[in-house]
Amino acid sequence: MAFLSTAQNTSDFESELLLKNDFSIVSKDNKYGMTNKQRKIVVPLIYDRIETYLFVDYAVVSIIDENDNEKSGIINLKNEVIVPVNYGDLSVNEDDNDRIALIIAKKDNKYGMFNKRGKVLLPVEHEAIDG
Repeated sequence: MAFLSTAQNTSDFESELLLKNDFSIVSKDNKYGMTNKQRKIVVPLIYDRIETYLFVDYAVVSIIDENDNEKSGIINLKNEVIVPVNYGDLSVNEDDNDRIALIIAKKDNKYGMFNKRGKVLLPVEHEAIDG
């Protein structure tokens, strides 16, 4: 995970974290979203947490419910869903160019695998996945 940038306060947002790919993670009212370099919101401020990676075009987003249960998914920076926000844990394996290679998802103590476009390679029904 690579934020590798500086945080700053702005009048539009409570905080802004400028990323190396000219996008920013922004927050307001304890919700997070993302803006592009023109400061246009490209990911709405609806998430409780956003993690992004250096020089890539996706983010791991999470929503935490009233019982503190966290569900995570993956979106691209056009706000298109790659993996739905429905998993308790996601592990992103990257290739040599810092691009998504494989995604391992966990839900209800079962594991599954997605490719970089979100296609199910293994359904979330396995006891474990090595790799």
